[in-house]
Amino acid sequence: MMNNSRAYLSSFLFRNTQKLNTSPLQFVISKQNYQHHFVHQDGTVTRHTSAFSTSTSERRIGIGGSHKLLASPSEYASVIRTALNQSINTFDSPFNGETALAEAFQAALGGSSIPIPSSSSNTHEDESDGFVTMTSKVGYRTIPSNTSEETNSEAVLMDGDVVVTPPQGNKATSSDGAAHNISSEYIAQYVTDNPLTKLNESRNMQYIPLVHNPEEQYASMLSSNMHPKSNTIPTIPTKDEIHALVQERLTQAFIEMERLVALGSIPGYGVSSNGMCLNVDHPLHLDWKDVFQASRDAAQIVHGNDNTNDSTTTTLPLHQSNLKVLQLPANLLETRGIQIVNNIRTYLLQPLKEQRRESNTEHTTAAVPTPTPTQPFEIHITRPLTCYPDRGTGTGHPFRLVDYEIDTMLSASIDNGKHGVGAVKQWTQLMDKGGSPPPIYQTALNTAMGYFDAEHLIESATERELSPEERDTLDGCRLIQTLISDLDVELSSVRSFAAYEDNLFTKVIPFLHDRFEGLDDESAGVLQAYFAAHGSAVRRAVAHTTRKLLRNGGDGVEPYDIPDAMELQTFALQWLLRKHAHDRRILMEGINPDTISSVLQIKVMVGCSNALQVLDAVQAE
Repeated sequence: MMNNSRAYLSSFLFRNTQKLNTSPLQFVISKQNYQHHFVHQDGTVTRHTSAFSTSTSERRIGIGGSHKLLASPSEYASVIRTALNQSINTFDSPFNGETALAEAFQAALGGSSIPIPSSSSNTHEDESDGFVTMTSKVGYRTIPSNTSEETNSEAVLMDGDVVVTPPQGNKATSSDGAAHNISSEYIAQYVTDNPLTKLNESRNMQYIPLVHNPEEQYASMLSSNMHPKSNTIPTIPTKDEIHALVQERLTQAFIEMERLVALGSIPGYGVSSNGMCLNVDHPLHLDWKDVFQASRDAAQIVHGNDNTNDSTTTTLPLHQSNLKVLQLPANLLETRGIQIVNNIRTYLLQPLKEQRRESNTEHTTAAVPTPTPTQPFEIHITRPLTCYPDRGTGTGHPFRLVDYEIDTMLSASIDNGKHGVGAVKQWTQLMDKGGSPPPIYQTALNTAMGYFDAEHLIESATERELSPEERDTLDGCRLIQTLISDLDVELSSVRSFAAYEDNLFTKVIPFLHDRFEGLDDESAGVLQAYFAAHGSAVRRAVAHTTRKLLRNGGDGVEPYDIPDAMELQTFALQWLLRKHAHDRRILMEGINPDTISSVLQIKVMVGCSNALQVLDAVQAE
């Protein structure tokens, strides 16, 4: 039973089973929406449906970073080409994915006439063309685990490093460490070496680096107060001390960014922060007003052009600096970000409202003067489908606000004249309301438990003494049965697919590798079938639990009325987009929408791991 390479099982568990075929003009049917998709030879995916809008107006969504794309350059290029064809013009890089994003853009655009999305805020000379904005985050970097303590302190760590917990979702190995660095030297090196910076040379592209979670610099106060060789109790920094330190280091980071703008290396910069959405009493809270203040202070130091007292200027206060983008999370379960976005929007649009009030007071019918910033400020709403219980400040596993298309049962099929067995797929929101596992799981569970019951060895043990090899096989079967039984019990409590994956890849698979020298083909096949079915059952359980949580509400979250047949991801995106549109109408107060768009644009950044997900995100809009 257990005599072949242990890599056999692992190769299945790690295999990507959802590759998108990019053969010329392949006809694909999406079981999710029962619509037609065409996969063109260049990797672009288009959808044919009478209900789909092909408007070329600028989208309210952008493409967020997806780590799954880092392993598939061709898929990444397909995502970009499809997004551009759908008038999406904003792209964010995943952690350590700057090179992959740059190469994917080059592959997507190389030798083609793909349209660049138009923009109402074009800053280039040819106003008939649009431009694409790319962002990436500077701050965290991985510290390899295969270094000695002395090497870590002397060579691996750089000036300005603050050792922190690896950021959630960075895909570093579990044993790797992380440092956070927003020093002038590190930022200059990051921007100079970043392949995305070179894309600024294109007339149709702009790259905006974002200072990532500057509030993490707070950790330096904790480490600097530690005295491991003494009995001194570390001093806990006060809120004012934390604020002063973070503000000082953020301002220094912005000074370097302003210098890079002056040198022509970048057109602007921004901040991506979880801290802006934390409660004010949280040590990692970052006040968005402090971000604007730091940018103005930095611009004054570098450029010395303070127009605050110039009564003739019509530019907004923030446009005295080159701060261009703020990224912050918001979703169905982390709703504080929505209020923060509204507060920032009120602040940015206040000059327009004041001008309109002055116009009304003077009883004039003249149009309200329009500020003419070089380009509108952008707010990017991140993690629309991913919620962290600790608001992204710890190591907890996230909830994914999505439904899944899973295998539910086996069915007879014919492939090239050969009879075989295929899987019937179904979306989790369309399954029974009780949350029970799909039928395919119970079948696989019974098969695996029966196969590894070693009944013939147990019977033989009553008649004779088992050989060492037989005893080893019997013990192995009992261990596998126990493992399968534990996984089955955990289905009733699993709430996060990420937690399941973490347990699978850090505990279950290493256990199988360490315990067994190898598995024969039949044994490996049985386990393969079980793990595949168990993965479907986990997806089913997680989606059911998440939908139930959203419908019940609680812990500061109002109950959501989610239609039974609607996928969670569609509901979550539409909710965010409706909130944006509703609040925008409230804040307009008669101001021309085009005027608002020239000052502020808000994008929901959606992580898409394949081109079809791009189309689904567009349709949700």
